[in-house]
Amino acid sequence: MSSFFSNVRGSNKRSKHYVVKDWVAKANLQFGCLLETRVKERQAEIVFQSVFPDWSFLSNYVSHRLGRIWVVWSSKVRLTPVFTSSKMITVSVLMEGISNEFLHANISQISTLPISKHLLKIVS
Repeated sequence: MSSFFSNVRGSNKRSKHYVVKDWVAKANLQFGCLLETRVKERQAEIVFQSVFPDWSFLSNYVSHRLGRIWVVWSSKVRLTPVFTSSKMITVSVLMEGISNEFLHANISQISTLPISKHLLKIVS
C-alpha cells in the first residue's frame, strides 16, 4: 500500500507545493490525507491542481470553512465517501494491487474530551 498522511499547515505557500508534489511522485504514492491545510475554499482547486495534477480530492469545506481535511487519490484508487464532518472524513478505499477494500478515518485535531468521545463512538 502506498499512502501518506501528513499535517501540512500552510498549504497556501507555493514553496510547499513543489516539496509535497515531488515527494508524492518520487515515493509513487496513490492515496493520502492532508490535515490542517488552512486553504480557503476559493483557493482549494488552484492549490490542489498545483500539488496533485490528475488526482481527485474530497474535503470537509461543507462542515468547516477552512477545509481542515483533504483526502486525495490517484486514478489507481477507488474511493467512496462514508462520513464527513468538521473534524473527520471517513472513506472506503480500494487500492490497485490490493484485493480487499478498507475503511479509513481521517481525524483532525481533537481539542476537547467530549469531541474525542463522540468521534470514537462514530468510528467504533
